[in-house]
Amino acid sequence: MSPAPVDKSGRLPWGDGWPLYIMALLVTCWVGALQFVLGPVLTGMAAVSAETGSSLTAAALVLASLVGLVFGPLVHARCRGVVLMSIWGAALLVAGVVLGSADSIAGVYLGVGLLALGAAVLSPWYGSRLRQCQPGAQGEVAGRLTSIHTLGYIAGTLCGGWLLESMAQSALTPFVLPAPALILLALLAGRVTDRGRTTG
Repeated sequence: MSPAPVDKSGRLPWGDGWPLYIMALLVTCWVGALQFVLGPVLTGMAAVSAETGSSLTAAALVLASLVGLVFGPLVHARCRGVVLMSIWGAALLVAGVVLGSADSIAGVYLGVGLLALGAAVLSPWYGSRLRQCQPGAQGEVAGRLTSIHTLGYIAGTLCGGWLLESMAQSALTPFVLPAPALILLALLAGRVTDRGRTTG
């Protein structure tokens, strides 16, 4: 494997994979925001005590973990290419619509499960694409993704706090927005990568 290319500062350049890095930031921000608002939203929606609300939130998080652990690897083992992108894209689109319009605990749980499925399929998808864009920099790509994921969760927490402060009664409504942006970024990543292969 050839050594990783570096720019004049000695750092790994963003290269053709920059839309994929933005996807990593956006999806982790989305998940982080949901985790932050989930407890207050479920507690208010069910009109229960904070203790019962914590139990509802824990159940939602357990559901998300199980869906991600079971269905994420299963989908990747059986699907490739456009089919894989179609699955995570559809799951995230429906998750956004369901969360944004949820008026019941069951609706929120359904949205959480779909978001977990989409994120579990999406993360390995863009990770694989990035490694293909920069095959000589596997460690650097992994480290950069770890940093971006951490930053995304931090940003998501801040966004979640802002949503609860500014629109507590409809904090899930903006959750319809990330999925279309992720799909557009994925399409852009394909165009940028193809152009790089043509000119490279």
